[in-house]
Amino acid sequence: MEEKKTTWTSAITGKDNVSLDIVRMFLALTGATFVGLTLYSVLWRERAFDGLDFCKGAAVLITGAGAALGFKSNSEPPPCEPPRENIDRGPS
Repeated sequence: MEEKKTTWTSAITGKDNVSLDIVRMFLALTGATFVGLTLYSVLWRERAFDGLDFCKGAAVLITGAGAALGFKSNSEPPPCEPPRENIDRGPS
């Protein structure tokens, strides 16, 4: 479970894996909403699923998020170095 938490944390934080990134958070929220509304339309409203329109919508979301991340890439804090662990080297 810890590995999944790390994956989700790194997906919504900046390069430093500490500060939350508003663009990545909105992308995750918008992507989940996009899939949820598609499922609602197909399953509850019984509309036909159009794969081409779904892919067009997903492409617009991904393109917009990529452009936003590209525009703000120079303002992100630099990546942090991973913490050094105390290594037990045994008896000296």
